[in-house]
Amino acid sequence: MFDWPLLLQNAPLLLSSLLVTLEVSTAALAIGFVIGVIVGSLRLSPVPLLKRLGGAYIFVFRGIPLLVQLLFIYYFLPRIGLPNMSPTAAAVIGLSLAAGAYIAEIMRGGFLAIPAGQLE
Repeated sequence: MFDWPLLLQNAPLLLSSLLVTLEVSTAALAIGFVIGVIVGSLRLSPVPLLKRLGGAYIFVFRGIPLLVQLLFIYYFLPRIGLPNMSPTAAAVIGLSLAAGAYIAEIMRGGFLAIPAGQLE
C-alpha cells in the first residue's frame, strides 16, 4: 500500500531534488552536445591523427561504465592534485563527457548516412 502522508511530508525535498536533476541534465546535455560536435568532426577528419584521437575518446568514454567514470572524477581526480569539486560539478563533468561520446557517434553516423551527391 502506498504511503501518501509520507510522500506529502517529503514533497519539498523531492521537488528540490527534481530541480537539481533538471539543472544537471540540461547542463550536461548542452556541454555534451558541444563535445559531441567537436569529437564527431574529428572522427570525420581526413587527418589520421585527428581521426584516431576522436576514436580514442569515443572508445574510452563509451567503453567505461558511467558510474565508474563518475566515481573516478569525484574521488580520484582530487587525489592526483586537481581541486576538490562539488558532487554536482562532478556529475555535470562526467555526464557531459559520456554524452559527448554518444553524441559524437550519432553525429558521425548521421553525416555518413548522407549520400555523396547530396553533400555536393
